Amino acid sequence: MITFFTPGAPIAKGNHRINRSAGRIYDAAGAALTAWEKTVSYCASIAPRDGWRIDLPVTMTVEFLIPREVIQGKPGKQRKIRRQGTLPGKRGTGDLDKLLRAIGDALEGVLLNDDSQIVSITASKRFTVAGEIPGAQVTLLRAPGAQVAL
Repeated sequence: MITFFTPGAPIAKGNHRINRSAGRIYDAAGAALTAWEKTVSYCASIAPRDGWRIDLPVTMTVEFLIPREVIQGKPGKQRKIRRQGTLPGKRGTGDLDKLLRAIGDALEGVLLNDDSQIVSITASKRFTVAGEIPGAQVTLLRAPGAQVAL
């Protein structure tokens, strides 16, 4: 079992977009997504992993801690908004499946050969409470019945 926490506001990995004039494909989240995935990869790389096999099927559990306060608006007209409620079910908190996509991709080459090795996922997202750090708590377990090749 491997467990690690990645601090920071979780970023969803959306669909790719095409810049027709430049002829390239990009992700709308851009630099923020790249920074988030690098942070997840780093935190995964320093997690204790005694006897961990990078080639076996795994189950993954993730809890996303979404910041309650966000800054919205254009520069010079920004304001801090406190999100209401207990669960982040509103627009702007990231689709759960797209938040998971960023985690899976960030684990490739670090704890997994490929994110297709994830055979089961349990995931949730919630707002942070006072004193809590936004981020993602990730746990990976070898999948039940995973065969170790000799």
